[in-house]
Amino acid sequence: MASNLHLLHHRKIARNQRGFSMIEVLLVVGLMTFVVLGNTMFINDFIHRMNQYEKESSDESQMAVLNIMAVNIMKKSALSYNRIRMADDNNASFYDYYPDLPLSTFGTTGSRSFTMTAKDTTKYFYLLTSDEADFDSLTYEPMHAYEEVTTPSDITQDGTIRYRGLNTIPDIDNGSGSVATDKLMSKVFGDRWANGKLFVLTCPTYLRPVSAANTINLMTLPRMPSFIGKVVGDDLQPLFNSEAAVTITNSHPVTNAVYNSVDQYLRTLPTIGGAAPFVKIEPAVLYRFEMRANSKYPAGYADLVMKKWSPGGYGSEIMVTDKIQSVEFKRSSIALPVVSLEVQK
Repeated sequence: MASNLHLLHHRKIARNQRGFSMIEVLLVVGLMTFVVLGNTMFINDFIHRMNQYEKESSDESQMAVLNIMAVNIMKKSALSYNRIRMADDNNASFYDYYPDLPLSTFGTTGSRSFTMTAKDTTKYFYLLTSDEADFDSLTYEPMHAYEEVTTPSDITQDGTIRYRGLNTIPDIDNGSGSVATDKLMSKVFGDRWANGKLFVLTCPTYLRPVSAANTINLMTLPRMPSFIGKVVGDDLQPLFNSEAAVTITNSHPVTNAVYNSVDQYLRTLPTIGGAAPFVKIEPAVLYRFEMRANSKYPAGYADLVMKKWSPGGYGSEIMVTDKIQSVEFKRSSIALPVVSLEVQK
């Protein structure tokens, strides 16, 4: 009887050949599936987070590079102020600069903003920068550009002089002959003095027009006598608005007479404290920022690029930053010569 009961009990429990029941096998399979799914979800989430961190890191790296580039460019922008006229978002001149008035003078009109979005592919921001850090500059005495033609015997009478050009051999005599043998601009600037290259002449004193009543309106923009020109042989010719595609202020700050030549510019320089005027000559570069469409991007995104002026137009494209929605050039105060740049990714 005991033997029969043992056989019956043995038949009721189904086991596999390794000694596990079906329930145990199903539990193990279920646990393994859960673990695999959990690992898969963890790996997918990990990969997603890594991609996100990589993108954020890449964006931060790009912004760091952009910030360095922007600082290096904007800190050289002093030549733009009161020399370039370009309307901002509110139709005010972006580069207006009042060095002798506090910001409170202007109330709500003392800041400037210029915005370009991805769709603004024909809207441009211009910047005139100094190349002085790479090619030096020169403090120039205008007398070196002239030669004496006649010398009256009567010292109360004016003699006559003739303009020779900027890049001439200075007439410097030590009593035994000329001590200068090289053309001055070529000596100082080397290959930078070449046809089509830009230079800016500046007499460092701010001037305003004087009214018929001998009064000066301080709200009138003060300007230094400046001449922006391109090299043609041994001299500079004025850079015209039609060439630059932006308004260049090449005129006398008091009379508003347009400078047609360096000779005219030098002959009408103001005296500085009663002394003979001097001129700073420095190499310059004119840049144009623009948004460039990219077919690889979704709508609302474009690249910000920078192009350098040369005779014939703007070329030598430089990538500033890619895939952005907009860029804003800002001046928080027209009493300070500072431009900042902000982009929206």
